[in-house]
Amino acid sequence: MEQAAPPPPTLDPEFRPHLSDRSLPRVVHPGSYRRILANPFLGFLGIGLWVAAFRQVLVIRTDPPALFLAFVVLPALAVIVLPRLFRYHCLDCGRSGRLGRWKHHVCPTVALRIVEGRPRRFRGPGPLLQMFFWGVLLAVVLSLANLAGLTLR
Repeated sequence: MEQAAPPPPTLDPEFRPHLSDRSLPRVVHPGSYRRILANPFLGFLGIGLWVAAFRQVLVIRTDPPALFLAFVVLPALAVIVLPRLFRYHCLDCGRSGRLGRWKHHVCPTVALRIVEGRPRRFRGPGPLLQMFFWGVLLAVVLSLANLAGLTLR
C-alpha cells in the first residue's frame, strides 16, 4: 500500500503568510508606505561595459562577424540584460529586486503600515527620480574627472 504524499506547504494554514498583496486594502499611493532605495550602480557598470564593447567592435573590427555582433547581438543583450541590472533595495526588510518590480514589493513591515493606515511622514523621491539623481551625479563626477585629466584617452 502506497502512502499519500503530504500536502504542499502552501496549503497548510500554518505556513501561509498572514498578509499578502491581495489581502491588503487598496490604497491610493502605495509608494507612501514603502522605504525603497534605488541601486543603479550595477546598471551603470553594465552600460559602461556595453558601450566599451560596442566601441571596440565598431572602431577596431570591420569584418562581417564583428558587424553582426555589433548590430544584432550587442543590442539584443542591451535590451535583455541591462534593465535587469538596475535594482531596488527595501530599507525595511533588506530585500533587493529588479527596479521595475519595486511597486509589487510588500514585506511584512510595509503590509503592517498599510493595514494600520500609517504612511511614512517624509516620502522622499521615488526610485525613478533617485535614478535620475544618481545619473546626474555620475555625469558630474565623470565631467570633473575629464576636466582634471583623469580619463584614459
